[in-house]
Amino acid sequence: CSALMRQISTTLWMKVVEICRIKAEQKGIEFNLKLEGDLPTGLYADEKRLRQVLINLLGNAIKFTDQGGITFTVQQLSPTNNKSITTSSAEAATTYLRFQIEDTGVGMTPEQLTKIFQPFEQVGGSLQKAEGTGLGLAISQRIVGLLGSQLQVTSRPGEGSCFWLDIQLPISTQWIADKSLYAKADIVGIQGTPLVILVVDDQPADRAVLIEILRPLGFHMLEAENGHMGLEMARTHHPDIVLTDLMMPGMGGFEMMQQIRQDSTLQEVVLIVSSAHVFEADRQRSRTAGAAAFLPKPIQLDALLKILEKQLGITWEYQKVDSAAINVPKVAAETMPLVTPSAEVLDQLHHLAMMGNLNGIDEQLSLLESNDLTLAPFAKELRKLTSSFQVKLTRQFLKSLITTAN
Repeated sequence: CSALMRQISTTLWMKVVEICRIKAEQKGIEFNLKLEGDLPTGLYADEKRLRQVLINLLGNAIKFTDQGGITFTVQQLSPTNNKSITTSSAEAATTYLRFQIEDTGVGMTPEQLTKIFQPFEQVGGSLQKAEGTGLGLAISQRIVGLLGSQLQVTSRPGEGSCFWLDIQLPISTQWIADKSLYAKADIVGIQGTPLVILVVDDQPADRAVLIEILRPLGFHMLEAENGHMGLEMARTHHPDIVLTDLMMPGMGGFEMMQQIRQDSTLQEVVLIVSSAHVFEADRQRSRTAGAAAFLPKPIQLDALLKILEKQLGITWEYQKVDSAAINVPKVAAETMPLVTPSAEVLDQLHHLAMMGNLNGIDEQLSLLESNDLTLAPFAKELRKLTSSFQVKLTRQFLKSLITTAN
């Protein structure tokens, strides 16, 4: 596992939250993020495996919770020690982090708790069992073991469950920003004519995740719940890209792609597969059916945007980020000055931002605007950040206003 350790940003868990929060909202349950302790800016970790486990645990919590909500806590357990650890690229002190997922779902009996990490064990009804993420708790436990930790759990029937893992990770003492699409700027849109993306998936929550992420960037989004509907929509709207799942009731993704490729009017449509079925046979069959790319579920946003850029020749529009200083945005061509709410309201908004509750911020902004029109420019500027899921910048913006107010 040490060979897979690489330098990552601690925004890792924010990306996880962005994916899972939308699924929670689809069920009408709360999703809360708590960040506790002096969390480092950068560290060394096996990002893929850690993200995979966290998304699976959060996905299970959402699946088995119908009332109440989920709280995802990232906590530093102890101060950074002074012992240096030699890594492949730098020396780093270490930190102990706890990742904890607590829900108010169906819970488990003591007998079930003794079996949940065994292969093929599941709790809940048949519908819930069919809504898995494709990664069981037995596999998650094995992955966590490779990370040098162990999954722990407590639960009470009818009250909910709490899973957590404690992990020691080297801190990057010479943090270099990730040279990905988000290295020095955030994507806020696309240049040129808006492009059309058709999402075909029988899971409403999975469609919603993609639509919520891509629509703010300027894409025209269409959705279909099965291959039959997807094929008809493709013939009617001629999208630039069809992003499809494989296993769906009725016509699945394979058959739909084959039909699209046989239609002379749809030869220019780019086909991309997104599926939890990640075996090489599925990938090869997807390529044979005409797919240009394959994205394992849960989809990684960076990977998706890179594929869209490559397949469509997209030129992105960026919002430059000045990490040294986040100033109050200047409002050009506004007839009203940028009036900010009271320090108490700013604290409330900042608290919502720290919890990752962007919908809560939007609701508060609507209430502020309805009570005081002079706050409209402030609401407009803040929505530029929340609408594109820029949680970190939202926090920094509000924190700078709080500092100014004090």
